[in-house]
Amino acid sequence: MVLDKIKDLNNAQNENILELSASTFKTITPTLISEKLTLAEICKIMQSMENPYVMTPDYVITPYDILEVLCKEM
Repeated sequence: MVLDKIKDLNNAQNENILELSASTFKTITPTLISEKLTLAEICKIMQSMENPYVMTPDYVITPYDILEVLCKEM
């Protein structure tokens, strides 16, 4: 998200990118899910998301976390 915004601003020829207000960037709100979902169900939810992050009450799960789990099981 941050890199996309910097790319957009760079194309607009803004010279003070590092001095921009934080409100310039949209925040991503993860989808809250149940801890009882299977890995396959989590992947299905994330597959249709522009920013694939899901959250349980205790954890934030990213595609990288899914890859780590799969690689450990090999």
